[in-house]
Parts: sequence; structure tokens; C-alpha cells
Amino acid sequence: MTGLWAAVAVLALALVFLALVLAAIVRRMDALRSEVAALTARVDPAGDDGASDVVHPASGLPVGAAAPVVEGERVDGGRWTSAAWTGRRHVVAFADPGCLSCEELVPALIEGAAAGEVVPTVVVGAAAPGTWPAAWKPPSGAGDRVVAVTDDAGEIASAFDSGFTPHVFVVDEGGSVTAQGPADSLEAVRALVRGSEGIRIVRPGASGG
Repeated sequence: MTGLWAAVAVLALALVFLALVLAAIVRRMDALRSEVAALTARVDPAGDDGASDVVHPASGLPVGAAAPVVEGERVDGGRWTSAAWTGRRHVVAFADPGCLSCEELVPALIEGAAAGEVVPTVVVGAAAPGTWPAAWKPPSGAGDRVVAVTDDAGEIASAFDSGFTPHVFVVDEGGSVTAQGPADSLEAVRALVRGSEGIRIVRPGASGG
């Protein structure tokens, strides 16, 4: 009988312990939900057309911020620096070969930029040169209208505070971000570019005339 009561006592202690652990897990999950909610922003890149919202991390330099001066290794050889595009309105598109939306967007974006259908574009990919997708290479004859740059260390993405892909920034002639956000199609990139038209960023101390 003593053994039975001992077993019951052990079982009761085990149940109390499991209840405490479960309560701690529930509290932690609630805390994580709050953190996720604080770190995400709900956006609908397709507009108010009835499509389901897509949740992306809230990241990226805001409109009005100065675009950082960055550089990276071009897929076709040599180095690219954003300083060379000063005074030139352009798009900076962050992509990852493992991103399904990027697989469709990047080839269309490269083709569109090469054909002049989009402002000059630099595609920044989270991939080493040897793993760069063949379809993501600018065609010969594209000149400097479209450039592909590797960023496997994530330094350029970090400078733009980009936390997801595909993530597109529009940079104006003065080097300021005039639009940014998710874009999973060439039309979505065009929409971002159109939305940036007419926006003029004046730095403190600069002439507003």
C-alpha cells in the first residue's frame, strides 16, 4: 500500500511539473506572438483588388532616407558601386535564388530594364558568384542599364535594412529613397516607380527653390 501511495505522489508531482512547464511554454508563445506582431507589417503589393494580404517583415530604409553608398562584385566581372549612379534615378532590387517570387520577377525585371521599360536597375542577389542563376544574368548589350551584383554576405542588404525578398527600392537622382516595398512582378516594380514620381526630397540646409 505504501508503494501505491508513493507512486501516486510521484505521479502528482510529475503532473504539477508538467503543468508548470506547459504554463511557461504558453507564456513564452504569447511573448513571441507579440514580438512577431511588432516586427511585421501587413501589406498588399497588388493593391485593393481582393487578393489575400501578404505579410512581410517591416524593414527597409524609409522614403526620404539617403540611400547608402554601397559596392559589390558584378556577376559579369568587376565591381559595381552605387556612387557611379549618382545623379541617376534607379531601382535596387534585392533577391534570393531560394525565393519563388524572385525566380519569376528577376528575369522579367532584367529584361525590362535592359529594354528600357524600367529605370536602370541593379539586382542584388543573396548568392555567391558560382551559384548565381543563369536566368539572372544581364544580356550582352544591356550596357549599364541593368547590373547584377552578388551579396552573399548580406552587407548591401544590411545597409538598406532589407529583411525580405523580393524587396525593391527606388532611388532618385539626389540619392534619396523615394519608394520601397515588396514587388513580385515587373508591373509591381513599375507601380513603385510610378508612385515615386513627383516626390522630391530636400535635405536640411538645401535650397528648396
